[in-house]
Amino acid sequence: MKTVIYSRFKNVFGNVKLGLKTNLLSEKSEKLNQMNNSMKILQENRNDSFNSFSTSYTNEFSQRFNLVLKILNEYYKGEYSISKLAEIFEFEKVRDLENIVNGHTEPSVKFVQNFSDYFGIEIDWLKHGINPMFRVKRVPELWPEELKKHIIALNPEKIYFVRSNDSDGMSGIVLKVKNQSYLVLSDTYKLSKEVGRTGRIQIISFYKLLKNLSNSKEFSLNNLDGVQLDRNQFDALFSGTVLPIKVLSQPSKKSYWYEDFQDYERKEPIAKSYEAMYGSSFIEAQKFIEEYEDNFCKMGGEKF
Repeated sequence: MKTVIYSRFKNVFGNVKLGLKTNLLSEKSEKLNQMNNSMKILQENRNDSFNSFSTSYTNEFSQRFNLVLKILNEYYKGEYSISKLAEIFEFEKVRDLENIVNGHTEPSVKFVQNFSDYFGIEIDWLKHGINPMFRVKRVPELWPEELKKHIIALNPEKIYFVRSNDSDGMSGIVLKVKNQSYLVLSDTYKLSKEVGRTGRIQIISFYKLLKNLSNSKEFSLNNLDGVQLDRNQFDALFSGTVLPIKVLSQPSKKSYWYEDFQDYERKEPIAKSYEAMYGSSFIEAQKFIEEYEDNFCKMGGEKF
């Protein structure tokens, strides 16, 4: 009797155990399927997000690229066609570049870098729309004369001395580096009587920079040029928001102010016209240099 009861109990218990195991396996399988489905949905969402980001980036890059081309071709009179650019940047097929221009293909890192270098376009602006459009470089030097070593290291084809034609006489330097690439040195200096002690020292230091570059064996007079701009144009140039050559090449803006500024003793025949040409602040800034040189000579030194 006990054997029969035990046998029946064992069968019932076994069936219950089997049922529980089956249920557990079924629940586990269902949860696993749910997890797999969730992972699949997550991956699809990620792919959709990536594709959406990639499409957005490609379209936005295309818009910025076309804006650069418009600005370049307005100045260079349509010289940079798609076929011309494909040749410059060694595309196998013009169609490959057309796909980038039309926003159908994402540009390669190499092409973006090469285009940026060739035309002096700020790469972060080209890629992401941040920073100014055109390259502006911050050189960590307090005194202008210290810029010489940085300029020599960059080995520019031409150095532009740029001045605003207002009473502030804001002045700075732009370099033509290579190809159609210009580099604006961001620091500017006020060549005016309206400065404090540090400002006066900077005027004297800027004068030394002009002398050093004008007399440097690394650069001939053909490598140097001067430009006077309206204040709005000056500010746009040094903030990287205008094509540099567009303002630097205007014949009416060409000026030898940087040579005349060095003539603080006013020995040149044209010196009597300095004030009419450049304003009274220009003359006052020259007086700071004259005073510095006189004091230096009194201490036994030679004029710079």
